Formats: sequence, structure tokens, C-alpha cells
Amino acid sequence: MIKVVLPPPVGPEIQPMSFDFRHKDISLFA
Repeated sequence: MIKVVLPPPVGPEIQPMSFDFRHKDISLFA
């Protein structure tokens, strides 16, 4: 999950994946 810390510009294919992971992280914290 630490890999999600990478910036979104790293790649367009990872952008959606990062967003999904970030959304899940926020949901857990929420």
C-alpha cells in the first residue's frame, strides 16, 4: 500500500489504481 504514495504522473495506468487505493484508505479512516 506504500506504493500508492508514488505520484500519479508515474503512469496513466497506475493513476486509476492509485485513486482506487487512496479511496479505500480514506474509507477505512473515515
